[in-house]
Amino acid sequence: MKKLFKFILPVIAVLFFAANANAQTNWISQKISNKVIVKFPKAPEVLQENVAYKAVGDDSTTYTATYADLETMGLDSATLASMVETEEFFEQFKTGFTAQMEGLELKKSEIVKWNGFVSYNLEGDVQAKGKKAFIKTIFIGSHMFTFFCIAPTDFYTKNKEVFVGALELVK
Repeated sequence: MKKLFKFILPVIAVLFFAANANAQTNWISQKISNKVIVKFPKAPEVLQENVAYKAVGDDSTTYTATYADLETMGLDSATLASMVETEEFFEQFKTGFTAQMEGLELKKSEIVKWNGFVSYNLEGDVQAKGKKAFIKTIFIGSHMFTFFCIAPTDFYTKNKEVFVGALELVK
């Protein structure tokens, strides 16, 4: 029995990763600033050149990527780096964010690392639309990148994982 599991588990893992990789091969790459590449299921609408992009998938999932240079607001990279890992800044961020996103009820929030950079992951329900939302904000120097995936409940987990899994750091 152990031999069977030792054989089956790697096969399942390979198929899982192949399916995820295949799901992204037809996606359109979009460079955000000179730091991050994000992939959309179709060519994104340019909301503001080099700042905000949006695409709506065939299943009505909305994918959005935004960029802000916080140095223009007086936050240099050293100051920001000393703040982003604090619980106080994180709580202020969540409060401000949920106030701007009407109907979002946060269910989960965490500070994590993405390629060595501080990242905030927020998940919740968008009550009025009957959808789920995942928001990933990454801080790189004085730059803030925010990626939204708002999806119908049936497609949420898969779409979120594909979208966030396709993020690339430009080196």
